[in-house]
Amino acid sequence: MNNALYTAILFYLYITTTVSAVIGINQVGTVSNLLIFIIFLYYFFTHPKINYLAKYKQETLLIVLAIFIMWLRLIRGDSESIKATIFFIVTPAITSILLENQDKIVKKNIFYIILFFFTTECFLAIYEKVFLVNIFPYGIDFSDNINKIKLLNEGFRSTAFLGHPLQNALCISIIMGFILISQLKIPYKISFIFMGYIALLCFNARGAILIWTALIVIFVHQIFLSKQRKIFTHPIVLILFCTSFYIGYDLIINQGFGDRLFNSDELIDGSAQVRLEVSNAFSYMNIDDFLVGSSKNVEILLSTSVVGGYENPYIVLITDNGAFMGCVILITYYFWLDKLLKNYSPLSKLLIIISFIGLGSMNNSLYTPGPWLFFIFCLKSQLSISDRLYMSQKTINSKLLQS
Repeated sequence: MNNALYTAILFYLYITTTVSAVIGINQVGTVSNLLIFIIFLYYFFTHPKINYLAKYKQETLLIVLAIFIMWLRLIRGDSESIKATIFFIVTPAITSILLENQDKIVKKNIFYIILFFFTTECFLAIYEKVFLVNIFPYGIDFSDNINKIKLLNEGFRSTAFLGHPLQNALCISIIMGFILISQLKIPYKISFIFMGYIALLCFNARGAILIWTALIVIFVHQIFLSKQRKIFTHPIVLILFCTSFYIGYDLIINQGFGDRLFNSDELIDGSAQVRLEVSNAFSYMNIDDFLVGSSKNVEILLSTSVVGGYENPYIVLITDNGAFMGCVILITYYFWLDKLLKNYSPLSKLLIIISFIGLGSMNNSLYTPGPWLFFIFCLKSQLSISDRLYMSQKTINSKLLQS
């Protein structure tokens, strides 16, 4: 059954909505979520001794909450949005339970799958930027899209496997955050982070570029302050670091990578301004829709460029579920996130929160299942082993001191 799990993860990573549109597969979201659900049911019924209710209280609460939301939607005649609730709440919860119960070998293999996807995703983004072509474009008229971007270099944005550039940037950022705190050796970390940063430049995601410029500076600063600072005197590491810096500088200054940020005359343009005008979103709904939510208003919200809520996941969440239920979802997710990260050191937890929630709050990708599944994949794989060992060692040291 492990092979089925690997297949389901690979399917979710690579056979996305934009990829399926090109290769002719329909309802890919339903298929990928169904695969995970079937595997979860298999483990649920073949491991009856596990007290899921006691061991996974937050995940169980999320599933119960999702069932309640779906019941409300049925009462209000909004059955079409039930699938979105399953994708956003139920799938991440059952995936968390499913992967937590895997052995170290399975988690290590998931770790390799994530790094393989990360590498191919970054190389595809770079390829698209160099040749100005979207292999799996985010749009309907693919041929028209490709012809247009071949004629216009400025502002080009890679779409890679995940479609929308912001969705790509957020998912890559999540993986980069876990790479940063992992037990990978410094040369590997430099290589992967450099690769990911170049991909962010290709996605032209200004928020991600700014955040990761700051995180890289913090990362290097922390190394210089730690016992690992001698690593930069190693010839291979020194050459790798200097080469990465030079290539990055050349790509930004001379090749036009990240041109929406570095070559833009103004930082607060129309795209950035719409993020600030979030209050405009509420003008499109009455008091009843504000309190109980409406998926129809979400369609208006996401299709009207003048609405500030378009780039704000929290406004979209409230618009879809209503103010009260939206707040309940936010609070539930907060406690779930706190539980998932409880064994992490404060610095590592901060890096993960910034690279995931911090960046995700800048656009509505955070209110989609994709980033949460990427977060769970990274969290439950061997990418997160360093802090578990750190906390275990901290506990041992504490007991030794007490004795």
